[in-house]
Amino acid sequence: MGVSWTLVYEMYFYLLFALALLLRRSVPASAAITAAMVGILVASNRAPSGVLTDFLANPIVLEFLMGMWLGVFHLTYRRGQSSTYKSKILAMIGVGSILLSSMIVPTDSTAGLPAWPRVFAWGVPAVLMLIYFIGMDRPSTRLSTFFAKIGDSSYSLYLTHPFVMISYAFALKFAPINQLSQMLQIVFVVTAVILSIVLGLMVHLFVERPIMGVLSLSLKPKYSSA
Repeated sequence: MGVSWTLVYEMYFYLLFALALLLRRSVPASAAITAAMVGILVASNRAPSGVLTDFLANPIVLEFLMGMWLGVFHLTYRRGQSSTYKSKILAMIGVGSILLSSMIVPTDSTAGLPAWPRVFAWGVPAVLMLIYFIGMDRPSTRLSTFFAKIGDSSYSLYLTHPFVMISYAFALKFAPINQLSQMLQIVFVVTAVILSIVLGLMVHLFVERPIMGVLSLSLKPKYSSA
């Protein structure tokens, strides 16, 4: 699934979320979104195959719902609380699960995992990791500040990392690289990750933040002196 399709799923989620905001309370709104998306998902999986039904039948929407409920839980029960040792254990389980899934879940391309395996191999572990990070205190060291900046640039990273991955995929087609041992392949994987982070940070600092600055100024209410 390409990034462009994932962005369409975001618009689909945001549309339902905007409608649910009319309920004015987070739990009822989240319940309404969950009921709507799960109902549409089930109905689409039972409907004849087509462009629209295939789009609506993709379980990636469950990952959006998991993230939404994690946010509701944090705002309702854990606002102002720092991460605990239990959340650290869950985060380590999440990291280990994602690393393990890359070795045991079959895939025939670099475009990601199949729809349903993705939910359990990436979606659930990602939620376990976020349980820890969503409760982190404000960064107090240079290292934590650096990682916080990477978090700030996550959307730019999300939009730009495919360019690095496409380059990596092309590199794998060259025989000298393709025939390297698995250990040496790790060097190229780490390089791709670092380049993706650097590109995401640059786009965040020099494109995203200036655009957000202009938008915030243009949307700021103007008060007259009268």
